[in-house]
Amino acid sequence: MSEDIADDHAEMTVDDFAAVNAGSHSGDEWAARVDLAAMYRLAAHFGYDDTLWNHITMRVPGSDHDSLTVGRTAGEAFMVMHYLVRGCRTLLAARATGLEIDPGPTEIWELAKNQYDHFPLGDNERPALLRLLDRVDPWYRQ
Repeated sequence: MSEDIADDHAEMTVDDFAAVNAGSHSGDEWAARVDLAAMYRLAAHFGYDDTLWNHITMRVPGSDHDSLTVGRTAGEAFMVMHYLVRGCRTLLAARATGLEIDPGPTEIWELAKNQYDHFPLGDNERPALLRLLDRVDPWYRQ
């Protein structure tokens, strides 16, 4: 880190940071973000941050388009969300045609279910998704 950057950061206080960020969010959203940050710090204080189950989440106030996906891994949680969104978009596009939707034979649905019962979501897709992310937005590695 250059001295100029270090000097800039040394001059910025927590109050300066809060003032800059608070202006980019509604009052309720900023208060919720501060509460969430406090809960993470309390979890760390009490030693809850060194376990597998250490995630705290919240709903953004005023938002009515929320979803929460969970999984045994981050990859599984992402793939559950990915398939949910793709399924919803497909159903909306199909309904928008105004035509009757034919679900097809029950055997096809059973076969698909059985395949997914034995397919660990996220394990196989994760390496390819990370390669994609490395190409388009590698910030997460820094």
